[in-house]
Amino acid sequence: EEAESNYMDQVKIPEQLLCGAVGPNGRDLPKVREKCKVMIALMPPEAGHLTAHIGPGTEEQVKSAKAELLQRISAAEKAKADAANPSRQLSAEFQALME
Repeated sequence: EEAESNYMDQVKIPEQLLCGAVGPNGRDLPKVREKCKVMIALMPPEAGHLTAHIGPGTEEQVKSAKAELLQRISAAEKAKADAANPSRQLSAEFQALME
């Protein structure tokens, strides 16, 4: 039981996607912690990214939190790309309508 809840991992979050991934000043991190029932701590930026340390917790909790953070980073990346290229967003929506 003890070893099971000592699982840890980390996720690198590009600085330019931080706000989109975890909210301004990490405001959304408590939601992720609550949802996944595991500690997540952001370390200070280095080389253009911050590192989110996840755990300790069970493997399931840590993997769940990592997946949630990666999904949020991906969504932030997409939102940033869509904001930089609004016609691409329209094109994607049009494509979806045609399927």
